[in-house]
Amino acid sequence: MAHRLTLLTLLGLSRSLVALSSPHETFSTSPSRARAIVRDGDAANPPVLVNISKLPKTVEVNLTAAVTTLSLQPGVTSEVFAYNGHVPGPTLDVREGDHVIIHFKNNLPEPTTVHWHGIHLPVESDGSPFQPIAPGETHDYAFTVRPGTAGTYWYHPHPDRRTGFAIG
Repeated sequence: MAHRLTLLTLLGLSRSLVALSSPHETFSTSPSRARAIVRDGDAANPPVLVNISKLPKTVEVNLTAAVTTLSLQPGVTSEVFAYNGHVPGPTLDVREGDHVIIHFKNNLPEPTTVHWHGIHLPVESDGSPFQPIAPGETHDYAFTVRPGTAGTYWYHPHPDRRTGFAIG
């Protein structure tokens, strides 16, 4: 039985959280006041990255970080950072033993990384803030999914010196 590992983002890039805050409006978590923050579909079913590899046990995908416009409510839009134009970002579905290659392109106006949260990876593929990908640059993240690591994980950026901005 093949065990699945699913990587997803909960809100796309962390800057999207900042786009939701406004000095003139209070957001509520109560169901009567909560608003969906979704682009192009249902947040529970984000798009899945397409495997471009023809090799067995290999998952190869393209992932691009870029600015996109998100409609928060009718007539109100905000520029946010997104993966492949989606918030939340697309899902990466792989299986234990798969060799995974993510061709990452940074089309953001600032350096960023992609950190594969909770997965033990080689340092060159971990996406730490000490390995930023400059605007316009690319980086190939590559790793093999270890046996015994099936689960649902998420990926997110580790922008240098931006943690306070990203979490408010």
